[in-house]
Amino acid sequence: MSVKMCGYAPIGTGPENQPPPGPPTPPDERRLVIPDLPVWAGPEGLEDFSLASPAHMCWFSMLSRASYAAAATGMFQAVARCCVSLGAPITFVANTDAAVPGFGGIELNSCNILVVSGTTNQTQWFNQLLNTNLGPTGFPPAAPADGALVPPLYLAAAAAISAAFPQHLAKPTIYIGDSMGGAIAEILWHKARRSGLNGGKCLTFGAPKPGNEFLRGSLPNAAGLNKRLARDGDFVPQLPPDLSLLNIVSPPAFAPTVANWSRYQHPGRSYILGSLGTVTSGDQRSLPLAIVGLLVALAAGQTINPIADHVIRGYSQTLRLGFNGWAGADVRSWSNPSALDSLAQQMTDLGV
Repeated sequence: MSVKMCGYAPIGTGPENQPPPGPPTPPDERRLVIPDLPVWAGPEGLEDFSLASPAHMCWFSMLSRASYAAAATGMFQAVARCCVSLGAPITFVANTDAAVPGFGGIELNSCNILVVSGTTNQTQWFNQLLNTNLGPTGFPPAAPADGALVPPLYLAAAAAISAAFPQHLAKPTIYIGDSMGGAIAEILWHKARRSGLNGGKCLTFGAPKPGNEFLRGSLPNAAGLNKRLARDGDFVPQLPPDLSLLNIVSPPAFAPTVANWSRYQHPGRSYILGSLGTVTSGDQRSLPLAIVGLLVALAAGQTINPIADHVIRGYSQTLRLGFNGWAGADVRSWSNPSALDSLAQQMTDLGV
């Protein structure tokens, strides 16, 4: 398996466009061989990955955790723990606490997997989320216009990631994202579909609303293709908030843009992730007091504390409960649940 470390600026293929030689990549960032696990030798297409499988959802959550890592080692470990070809190239850009989050792109035989992290700068993200206007995507073809509107912050991040991993426009891709990265993943999928690539799947963890009803209408709604997971106590998927909350609190700081809040919609199917790892269809229950508290804190310029129910580690730990108690058989899975638990420990050691 090869790992390509890159920044967001696209690099040409000719020698004159290559960056100057740097220090050699440490061996553990180039290749980690785990010989006790089988290697999948199949076609590695979209059909090999199920959004209904507890094992696959759990593995996707591990990829999301790895997308926060400071080096490619974490992403490599998360990939190697699954039965995919160890020759699969990985493109990795680390999360740097900036507006454009980190990501990992995995090139398989018949599809790609693109996983986008959320931002680690929560104050910046919430202020952008609650104070921004919606704008057109500008994705080709220019005509006919599709009417999709998204926050400029998300659009800029999606454009940067697409430029660094254009492979997602070349063959069907599984888009995965946590938090803000989930919204960006959905916008990237929309871009691929606008480019004429109609395949793909998307799974998000605790993602906020990414855009308006036209963006929602442009993406498949089938449960097997587009799935949004939300933990019971995570109110981020309900942001931007419903306008009815303004009857409770109406911070003047949000007055210029609150009219846009009602234009945001969720694409795909919403599912609740229960405390024991169960996944049930249905909209998340309302958490108005928590959201109102967030609005009041933001309007007062107060520091926002981390949201325990929103962090990706909590999602993966909960999904592990469902996987470890699951008796089904997967074509693509681990040799035993202990391999997944070992991966979870490695992710924790990496700080994600």
